Amino acid sequence: MKRLLSLGCLTLSLLLHPDVFAQQKQVITSVNQLPVRTIPWEGKMIDKLQDPVYLQAMRDTLRQRMEADLAAFDIQDRSTLSAYYQGLLMIAFTEGNYDESSALIDQIVALTDKEEDKLLTGNFILSYLDALAEVPDAASEAFPAAFGQAYTRRLGALPIEAVREGIEAMRGNLQLSSRDLITAAVEGQIQPMLDNMGPEVPESIGLTVISMQFTLDYRLRFRDEMLRTYEQVLNAQPAAAKVDIWAARNTTLPDKGLKPVVVAIWDSGVDMEVFDPAQRWTNTQDPIDGVDNDGNGFVDDFYGIAYDKEAIRANSVLLQVEGQVRDLVRVQKLTKGSMDLQAAIESEEATALRQAISELDANSYSQFMEEVGFYGLYSHGTHVAGIAAEGNPAARVLAARLSWSHKTMPDVPTIEHAQRTAQMYRDVVAYFQKQGVRVVNMSWRYNAAAYEGALTANNVGGSPEERKALAEQLFEIEKTALQEAIASAPEILFVAGSGNENNDADFAGYIPAGFDLPNLITIGAVDSEGKKTSFTTEGKSVDFYANGYEVESFVPGGTRMNFSGTSMASPQVANLAAKLLALKPTLKPAEVIDLIRKGATPSEEDPAILLIHPAASISLVR
Repeated sequence: MKRLLSLGCLTLSLLLHPDVFAQQKQVITSVNQLPVRTIPWEGKMIDKLQDPVYLQAMRDTLRQRMEADLAAFDIQDRSTLSAYYQGLLMIAFTEGNYDESSALIDQIVALTDKEEDKLLTGNFILSYLDALAEVPDAASEAFPAAFGQAYTRRLGALPIEAVREGIEAMRGNLQLSSRDLITAAVEGQIQPMLDNMGPEVPESIGLTVISMQFTLDYRLRFRDEMLRTYEQVLNAQPAAAKVDIWAARNTTLPDKGLKPVVVAIWDSGVDMEVFDPAQRWTNTQDPIDGVDNDGNGFVDDFYGIAYDKEAIRANSVLLQVEGQVRDLVRVQKLTKGSMDLQAAIESEEATALRQAISELDANSYSQFMEEVGFYGLYSHGTHVAGIAAEGNPAARVLAARLSWSHKTMPDVPTIEHAQRTAQMYRDVVAYFQKQGVRVVNMSWRYNAAAYEGALTANNVGGSPEERKALAEQLFEIEKTALQEAIASAPEILFVAGSGNENNDADFAGYIPAGFDLPNLITIGAVDSEGKKTSFTTEGKSVDFYANGYEVESFVPGGTRMNFSGTSMASPQVANLAAKLLALKPTLKPAEVIDLIRKGATPSEEDPAILLIHPAASISLVR
């Protein structure tokens, strides 16, 4: 429901496009203003994927609705428009409308502001069209080879260092893809949810069907040719040594002349034992001695404060493993394998992941996904905390655990749960104030759509319009409480990650990323060279950018792993803020922000964004 920033999934959104008559259209400035629509549903998705009559009817319905939207709305978000065109592109291509497909690719590229995305967009479809020019019969035995040659020509003509990471990621994803895996996902995870939804399902399910058909009928048909192309292009020339701008920017504080700074990691839980004892904040006011020392009806954790997924106080700042996974070591290994594949690292763990994926069926798929989801939650907060404390002997890490479900079927949202969550937000910020916290990192975000999706999945809330209204009501309860709680602690600097959906945080309505408060800043992610990552969420609410690609830090137990996401960028800035406060404890949040801004440098890729420069900001204090 609520989502951590380094965890993500591929979704399709219906979007709109302004044209020359935009002044006559309804201006859409928020995702909540988009219409809510459903499609009738009965039967099995796996059958529909093989039913040409159904697929054509679905394409007709979706195209008609999207074109009507295009005529009615002026949507103010590039990523939303791009995703909308991607839906139209799949429909046009699978229907054989190739001129329209080429035009849609041009429109998608025009809406893209990241170099890698611009260069990689549309190459599969354009290569297919190139092959058709040579071998007009796409069903012939000669066609796959023609496609492979065309695909190699197109990718081989691109500046390799500008697209290497993207191609490596595509290769890693394709290596895991198979018809059997899609079947397992549909039958083991998607179909049970569809069966639970009733006779009407979200319109996005129709786009999911079209997308899966595209994958099954086209991408998987040319899987071998695509993998050969990736290998050939990547091996054509050795990877150039990347210029790591952060090595010169980061700094380690000396262990003298510093004032201890309490840094709160408001996240999914932290294994405090991986940190040096000197960096662990400890609850001296209410020690964990089995006694309710402060009369609050609860025995506090020695290292912070914790809440379970029902927003009820818990007694451990680290998630408990028992009963959640069969083999934690195995799941950690598979998680590392996933990271290695994304980074084009051939390892024992990557091989183990491929093997595990190849063995999944409908019965095991859901359990596999839930175990991997649990490990993501289990490890996330510790990884974030390690980044926030790096190089700062004055940091005192305080853990504040939020909890989310890792189950594939989301819990049913209720007013009562929203009210408990709202009170949790108030209580946690009050706890921060009581313990003298100066910096809080918040590597999580969500919006009303999270609750709308959960209500839909559980077939709760009446009509789509009623569900949307209920979701917004639930979200508003929590949003108001969180915003007011942060505003009530002007002495604390809150640092939020922007999101990993390559969208606009303000348009999406994310909290806390979209808050406009003097003591909160929002952080986007760039890579080691300072270029925007393909996933980073942007928008006017994003204040600074920091390294969020393949960042190394602790996971529970003390192993170090590389994670990517704005989850990893946000604590880089929390780290800098804590170092500034360790050097000059009298700084107020506004002054800390000002020092970060004065030290930051414009990106060479996009001068409108500011890259933090810890050494420069710290030199201003010294």
